[in-house]
Amino acid sequence: MPKKKVMSTVASRWRQFKSHLTSKFVFADNEGQASSEPTVKYGIYPAIWAEFAKSRQTPNWQVCQI
Repeated sequence: MPKKKVMSTVASRWRQFKSHLTSKFVFADNEGQASSEPTVKYGIYPAIWAEFAKSRQTPNWQVCQI
């Protein structure tokens, strides 16, 4: 497989993973449910997770998603 195709696939999967984290953990309606912690499930450092979640809740980012 050519290098360009591999890198394109990796980039696509990375965007899908970030989208999954955002929809499942940042904007999820977890009231009444045990929330699974992405830092444990995916091995993400808590400081990095806090920064990621905070970046997804800014008004500028939310406007881009509409």
